[in-house]
Amino acid sequence: MAMKHFINFLIFIPAALWGQSFEGVLHLEALNYSAGEAAQITWYIGAAGQRLDYQIKTQEGQGQYSIFFPKGDLNAYMTAEGNGEKRLYTIPPSLADPSNPMNQLFFARETGNRAPKGRFDAREVHIQGTQGHVECWVADVPGLTVNDFPQMLQGRGAIRALLAQNISGIPIELTAYNPEGKALFHQKIISVEPGKVNESLLKIPEGYTRIE
Repeated sequence: MAMKHFINFLIFIPAALWGQSFEGVLHLEALNYSAGEAAQITWYIGAAGQRLDYQIKTQEGQGQYSIFFPKGDLNAYMTAEGNGEKRLYTIPPSLADPSNPMNQLFFARETGNRAPKGRFDAREVHIQGTQGHVECWVADVPGLTVNDFPQMLQGRGAIRALLAQNISGIPIELTAYNPEGKALFHQKIISVEPGKVNESLLKIPEGYTRIE
């Protein structure tokens, strides 16, 4: 179950090559309408790597897990607990399979519309794909660029289409729709907090059983 939730909530997270300059914490909210899932995400970006903590609510109940992206490691690692067990999963780069329909976002254009999104002055972008479209709002965030996200996610989701059209900014809020216009997924960045991140938070904790 945890791996399924990981895939659901990772689809549209921005990504590019390691070239990290930003350090701090992002807070996000995500809704997967088709699966009946909601997530609160805390994203730590530090010199030694990155970590995402997920608080999940589903039709089956609640749960939590963490994803670790150690710097210099092409794999990601997920820790999860349940039924008295502490499990560690290795997530290979093959998860970012370009054949995934949600990765087939190939054309982005700015509409010319602007609107405040939280404290961000955002620009609207329409992204068309083979399996639907995405309405995206991008904004310039001081100190934060797409170069501050894990290499594993390069080429996934909306960010690939934005880069292909040389559209600058970070996706602050987006909603994905199927070809019939039904909303499938919504995600937004609630806050960006620059600052030093304790390296101990970015290390995979001990005491977990590795699951192959």
